Amino acid sequence: MKNFTAGMRVLCRDAEWLITHLKSVNSIDDMAVYCIGADDFNRGHEAVFLTQLEEIQPVDPRLTKLVPDDSGGYAKAKLFLEATPHNGKRETFGRLISLLDPSAIPDPKLQAYEARDISPFFLMRFKEDIREEAGEHFASREVVPLAETSIHATPQEETVYGILADMRQKVLDKRLKANAIVQWGMYKSFLSSPEACGSTAEKRCKLLRRKASDTGEAESLEKLIRALEPVSIEKIARFRLLLQELEKTGWNGSASGPRLLLFTESRVTQARLCRALAAHFKLKFRQEDRPRWAILLTGSRICLFDAHTYTQGRYMQMNLDEAFARRATKIFEAISALISRKPWLRKRNPRNCCTKNCGRGV
Repeated sequence: MKNFTAGMRVLCRDAEWLITHLKSVNSIDDMAVYCIGADDFNRGHEAVFLTQLEEIQPVDPRLTKLVPDDSGGYAKAKLFLEATPHNGKRETFGRLISLLDPSAIPDPKLQAYEARDISPFFLMRFKEDIREEAGEHFASREVVPLAETSIHATPQEETVYGILADMRQKVLDKRLKANAIVQWGMYKSFLSSPEACGSTAEKRCKLLRRKASDTGEAESLEKLIRALEPVSIEKIARFRLLLQELEKTGWNGSASGPRLLLFTESRVTQARLCRALAAHFKLKFRQEDRPRWAILLTGSRICLFDAHTYTQGRYMQMNLDEAFARRATKIFEAISALISRKPWLRKRNPRNCCTKNCGRGV
């Protein structure tokens, strides 16, 4: 009898599978082998094979051969490069690996894996590696004393800091039932900008109103929002400090000045800071509309990404091979509606509308 283990690749019924786990079915060493599809025809499909009924052959990686990639756009051997690939969550990085090989991580939740399990799929380089290659061209980091980059907050800012500190203390004393967004998230967003903090607080308040929650959190957030009303990014001390640092570097917005890269960690802060800097340096500024949707074609698969949910590791994948195999018109209609640039124009009976009196058909 062959020895099978979880994570092993096997061949059965002319297809390649990845074993997720095994179960004994009797006392004669017969096993039920639970698998997930690992090739282009059965990828993602789950199956159970009985060793006493099926011919299951392990795939020996030593017999692997290098073959040229003759697929369109080199889809079979495509390489994804990312500088900041995920949001720090284990499952998000697992989803990126699954784009290269959906069978690389057996865990359906993409959480139970170690670095050695996915080592063939990623490369990591550290500063020391680059320094060895760059040599004298690799500039040393300049450490600036903290006193040179510090400034006293304005009275309006101190008021907001006091409210945030009071909210955190109430959470620690269990006088206020709230999640980590209130305890630490509001403080971090205010460090980004007053506008970012106000936007986060307003969204949280709307959620609490919909839930009709009466824990005192909404009252504290409303107090915070009122304190933020007279505060804007141009009026805070940190903006004045930023202007001082820009003057030290010689940056004034002209084409001949040095190029700088600012990290904001908030889109709200980014948009407001750009307008504030443009107004101060008397520059023309127009924020381009960024596309919300992106389509990635990988062989017979279409991946649809939404900018609002991409950081959460969420995306939609459509398999054209499976769609052609089913020969269902409705599947192609749905795919066309999702990836078309123009609205889906097929007319439907208004009486089949999703809601009454909405004025459109489905």
